[in-house]
Amino acid sequence: MSDKDILNAIVNETGTPFYVYDACRIRENIQRIQKAFKETKIHYSLKANPCLGVCKIISDAGIEAEIASPFEAKVAVEAGFNPAEILYDGPGKTSLNISDNLDSGLRRFNIESMTELERVKKITNGNTRHLSLCFRINPLEAGNAAEKMTGKPSRFGIDIEELPACLDKAASDGFKINGIHLYLGSQILSDEQLTANYRAGLNIITEHYEKFYTEDKIDYVFGGGFGIPYQDNDTTINPEYLAESFKKLRVEYGLRDKITTRFELGRYIIGNAGRYLAKVVDIKVSRGEKFITLDGGINHFMRYVMTRAKHRISSLNSTSTDLEPAEICGQTCTPYDVISIADMPKDIAIGDIIVLEDAGAYGWSMGIQNFLSFPSCAEVILDKNNFQTVRRKNNFDDLMKLNIS
Repeated sequence: MSDKDILNAIVNETGTPFYVYDACRIRENIQRIQKAFKETKIHYSLKANPCLGVCKIISDAGIEAEIASPFEAKVAVEAGFNPAEILYDGPGKTSLNISDNLDSGLRRFNIESMTELERVKKITNGNTRHLSLCFRINPLEAGNAAEKMTGKPSRFGIDIEELPACLDKAASDGFKINGIHLYLGSQILSDEQLTANYRAGLNIITEHYEKFYTEDKIDYVFGGGFGIPYQDNDTTINPEYLAESFKKLRVEYGLRDKITTRFELGRYIIGNAGRYLAKVVDIKVSRGEKFITLDGGINHFMRYVMTRAKHRISSLNSTSTDLEPAEICGQTCTPYDVISIADMPKDIAIGDIIVLEDAGAYGWSMGIQNFLSFPSCAEVILDKNNFQTVRRKNNFDDLMKLNIS
């Protein structure tokens, strides 16, 4: 079957809107990373896409998980990831969050603040020797990323200038701090910038090496931020080049046998494996501008609103090369409900299906679910020519079950 035939078959069986994820592409992405980074532990970031069916494919491929909520932890365990190897990231970990994750078997915590560390101590009654604890670092300078997270006043991580005092305080309180977590930003498309970001963490480890718990290898949790091309003219990173560059840096710093590098990767694994499909329900021209309204919208996909990132978009039905600009919108009652602004076929018609490419990461999971009480969309796994709905659309009964009368 051709790609078009497969997508039409899913449309006919599932109905729009839906996400479809290519299992073969997911496995290929993981295999390329595994082959390149032989000396590195790879952790899949569930925040990119927590679909259980997707997570099972990734778990079966032999990598670990990274989560940022106790619910993600439960999904990861259900998908078959080893609880003891799951990384727990993210600010605002409550006592209940920490306790729930300990109960789920998690042992690796990336600590965002000293008060968070105190919560860990209280919950474990001071018995933290069985845990692997890393301090997330907020450096003084921000990396060059499309989505910056540190290098400024931030709720993320411990300010680098406070690190020595924090390490001393942690040691005096009986904690063993195993290393650092560094995440400078997302959607980075420069090999040189990623190499510079990796070096920044090695500088931190080297400067403060004696203050870390060094009976075992130190963990360097590197939030890679590996980007993917969303437009035809976007650059593409080279994992093989990066792996070699990172290995040379570890040798240069004398740390090759002293640290374990752990990557948290989400977008690079799942981003180009997913597509979002929705049906055209209305077309109009207002004061010279064309608007295409879909049966989906920002309740399912809101990356354009959040980041102004334009994804490649096309019509499944039209083959016309005669294009004109249009605003592709959802059906919710807000002017922010814009999926993309792109050149679309002039002959696009009501009932046609649009296909949004590279939508596997931060799509379903970032949408504002239940806005205007519209149902969530389905999620489908495509494995070669076989497809299966792994998350159905919700319905009115699902919505009402959450209400207490």
